Order: sequence, then structure tokens, then C-alpha cells
Amino acid sequence: HYFVGIRLLNDRNDKVVLRAGADCQGQMPSPDFSIALSDQSNSVARVCRSGESFLIDDLSATTEAPRPEGPPPLRSELVLPLRVGQQTIGALDIWNEQVAAFDSEDHQALQTLANQIAIAIGNALIYKLEKDLRKGDLDLNRVFTDMGFPIENAIGRGGLDRRRQIPIHNRSTERCPEAAARI
Repeated sequence: HYFVGIRLLNDRNDKVVLRAGADCQGQMPSPDFSIALSDQSNSVARVCRSGESFLIDDLSATTEAPRPEGPPPLRSELVLPLRVGQQTIGALDIWNEQVAAFDSEDHQALQTLANQIAIAIGNALIYKLEKDLRKGDLDLNRVFTDMGFPIENAIGRGGLDRRRQIPIHNRSTERCPEAAARI
């Protein structure tokens, strides 16, 4: 393949930024290159918005995606979503010099690779979150709000909302009432 890139949504979820990638000569394009998520003509932005893969067999025969400049003429593009759970965090973007370079087996194998990349990125984000939490550098309200669940919903505005607590089932407390009293 001529180019493979990992593009991730930025913190504001309004741009997709190239985080890693290389062309066939091992060169990384400018890492600051970003695409507006709202760009309707860009295949990477489209995949990040929809969470669905996108294949263009012949870039010269479509107006759906801008054609890259320069040699060699790139002809095929496959863009695969990077998802953590139900959330799309970015895309794996693959370009090729041949028309119809990607068949269904390629698509399946590369989506499996994209899934593994997303799991690794998700694990790294969780690790960073835990590390920041341990250092005390974390604003829990911001984290919960970014996840779409403001902390007030979890603890109530006046403190812990007892009605929203999740009951803890512990077999040791069933056998030992003294332990249950301490919980």
C-alpha cells in the first residue's frame, strides 16, 4: 500500500488529526495535518462521523473524495473506523496506487487490525486516566461530562444520591453479618 495512517479525533471532537502513518518509502507526512470533522467531502471525516467503513475503488472516477496531489497517482482508498465500545475515536486510512486494490478479504483483515489498534489506543487512554487520577491531576466532573454523564447525575446535586447507588452483592457478607454492617 502506498500510505497507511492512523487518524484520531482531537479532544474537542471537531478535527481528525494524523497521529501515525507512513508512505511506501517509510516517510511520515506532517503530523499536524488535520481534517475538520464537518468536512462533507472527506472520506476520513465521513467514517469518523458515521462509524462505518468507506471504500473508493477508483478515485479518478468519483467526486466523493478529493484526489491527492503528486506522484504516483493514488487510485484506491479504504478507510476503517477505530472504535472503542460504541464510540468512534478515529480511522485507519489506507491508500493504494491500483484501482480496486482492496477485496473483501482485505477489508475483513484490515478491519480486524483496526479493531486491535483501537483496543490498544483505548487501553492507553485508560492507563493515562488512571495515572492522572492517582496523581490528583484529574477533574472527575470534566471526565464524566466528556463521557456524556455529568457527575451530578451520579451523585446528585447535594451529595451522594442514595437512590442511584448500585447495590453491592458480596457472598462474604451473606455468611458474615459483621462484615455486612461495616460496608
